[in-house]
Amino acid sequence: MRSRALFVLYWLALWLAQVLPVRVIADEKLDPSWSQALGRFLAQGLKIGQDYVFTYGPLGYFSTSVYEPALFWHKLLVWEIGWRLLASWFVARALWDERSRFERGAALLLLLAIPLVFDAFAFVVIAAVASVLVREPRPGARLRALAFLLLGSLALVKFTFAVAAGALVLALLAQTFALAGRRAALRDAALALAGLALPWFAAGQGVANFLPWLTKSLAIASAYNEGQSKPAGPLADALGLATLACILFLLARWAFVRPRNGARTGLAAALGVCTFFAFKAGYVRGDDHTSYYMGFALLAGWLLPRTRPALLIACACSLLALAGIFLAPEQEDVPASTLAREFVARLPANARDVLLPWRSHAELDEAQRLRAARFDLPRIRARVGREPVDVFDFHQGVALLNGLEYQPRPLFQSYVAFTPRLQELDVRYYESERAPRFVLFRLETIDDRLPTMEHARLLETFLRRYKPVLYERRELLLERLAQPLPPAPRTNAIERELAFGELFELPPTQAPARVLTLDIRRNALGSLAQFLYRAPEVQLESVDQFGNRRRQRVVPSLMRTGVLVDPLIGAGDDWTRFLVGAPLPRLRSLRVLLPEGWEWMYARQVGLKLEDTSAPPRDDELSRELDAFVFPRMPDGMQLAQAGLRLENGGHDCFFVFAPASMAWTLPAGKHALAALFGMSSDPRRIPFSSRACFRVLLVDGAQQKLLMERWIDLSKPEDRSFMKIDLEFEAAHDCQLILATALPEGDARQNAWCFWSGVKLR
Repeated sequence: MRSRALFVLYWLALWLAQVLPVRVIADEKLDPSWSQALGRFLAQGLKIGQDYVFTYGPLGYFSTSVYEPALFWHKLLVWEIGWRLLASWFVARALWDERSRFERGAALLLLLAIPLVFDAFAFVVIAAVASVLVREPRPGARLRALAFLLLGSLALVKFTFAVAAGALVLALLAQTFALAGRRAALRDAALALAGLALPWFAAGQGVANFLPWLTKSLAIASAYNEGQSKPAGPLADALGLATLACILFLLARWAFVRPRNGARTGLAAALGVCTFFAFKAGYVRGDDHTSYYMGFALLAGWLLPRTRPALLIACACSLLALAGIFLAPEQEDVPASTLAREFVARLPANARDVLLPWRSHAELDEAQRLRAARFDLPRIRARVGREPVDVFDFHQGVALLNGLEYQPRPLFQSYVAFTPRLQELDVRYYESERAPRFVLFRLETIDDRLPTMEHARLLETFLRRYKPVLYERRELLLERLAQPLPPAPRTNAIERELAFGELFELPPTQAPARVLTLDIRRNALGSLAQFLYRAPEVQLESVDQFGNRRRQRVVPSLMRTGVLVDPLIGAGDDWTRFLVGAPLPRLRSLRVLLPEGWEWMYARQVGLKLEDTSAPPRDDELSRELDAFVFPRMPDGMQLAQAGLRLENGGHDCFFVFAPASMAWTLPAGKHALAALFGMSSDPRRIPFSSRACFRVLLVDGAQQKLLMERWIDLSKPEDRSFMKIDLEFEAAHDCQLILATALPEGDARQNAWCFWSGVKLR
């Protein structure tokens, strides 16, 4: 009795340490947005694989801590209390049975101290289920049913878990067949099917959309490595490989220790698959996902039966994983003391949110109300009304905060439209009658990607089928045209083979825009290496007409459809400026680059195709109607060292330009006046910045250049930290150019001066 009571306390402590209550309000950020979107889809009964496509399954929302009002109590009662208690019981049993006090205590301390992200917890649960069932010569029907229900519901959270859990189920069925015969194996197969079907139908899904979810998830997952691979760094790599070696050694020792057992070998192979997927989940996107694997490695060595000498390997694996968690790339800028405080504060916070949920519910409602006021879009709401609206690219949280009738396209997160075939799903949707009348649009990207590569075919569809009608708080509202425009022609194709690193000078053109197609071919050895580890980041280095050099990531599969590269369009407001015909930098040259040492994965030559195409004409009236540019009149030319930023600063709508930079307006002969505000700001990212810069107003009249105003600003002086004002009158004898320019002191090495102009008015 005493032992059972201690186990219950052990189990409940483990559960409370790893519970994941709702705490996050979704807004414009990527992860909270897709998380709440999944919750909204579940609440509305949308069918995954048909109404929307994602590698997260119909229960994917429950793996997050994002607030979806319709599912608050479902998340707490059904998932965090019901499902996680069951999952924690299997983990507690795996760490309790046949263990010494040292082993039980060490594992519990690790789980109390370290919060596991859901992916790590999921892989731990899969290993724990195997550990519990393998210790029972013939587990009871109730235990097997609970195990299969746990694995089935976990499979519906994420496609990765479905593959890992599926491998374990097959191994368990093979073990049952070997030990108890065909009839027992068929009974277990029926239990496994019921464990998957029950949560599937409970989530409002049907028979018809199960296979589409699997096939489309596989299509996304198979291209994920190439699309989102990021390096973890040498130290994180070394720790990851060391823990992987420890886990595989323990699995091999358990599988082949005498007496050998064929069923045990199958289970070891299934757990090897689970370990491989955990490693891939952490190290394909190694810059911020290593905790997905390290959390699993923290406990993996304790979860299976083993011989005594293997205890040292299990301890070493946990210590290496612990170092990997605290030294993970995503924790680089977080002091260890801060992490420790967060971990200690987690247990009381979990207890409060679980035991007093009505308080956290009220706090979340209030937080959501305040966040909605921050992202309020009254003009867009009035225009859209109760019409369905899609969101491009990944700020669904803004639409949901504004109470819009969000209707997703199939691939509702465009950054996973990795291949032309996946992009075709959305293009067909928008060519059909199901397409919504409105789209809430913002061109965004991840991983420093080339922004126009993000679902390039859908961007082309928007140009043909939608028109911009409103621009509010950086959100562009598109409305469907009654009749679509004809496809933009592509002419004057230039095709050639280009070596990695080879400079390609773009020939002159009168065309307003150009599209680029790249055929970057991976060889067989490179494909194998990518499957086992990860792909390198391929970059496109471009130089514009002003000599500015940019490096942006390109995904080989996405560059095969033709991507708008000239003019250069950055994330944010640039797409709106492109739609109204505002001046944007033109491309002069480009190079395709690979990280040093990765060339062996690819064919030596890259296929390149450059084509002329059309672009929206300049439309000052539309620009004013949309408030597309920060000033009432768009410049006729801009020269920027890096992309400008439109930001609110001190209650003013400001255009930040990074010196050296200039903007020019063409004016007719006669009298004119200029009114403007200008100034400097510190870097909001706390990166070292240039504190001095010069602001000039120049008039180019015929062949003469005249300096109308010059002002040096030095942020070390209190009087220079406020807004400066310009109010000038001038006269030109000829058609002229007015230039607003910023410059840095000679020899300035930081090249990071946050200079801004605001309220520029010409008359």
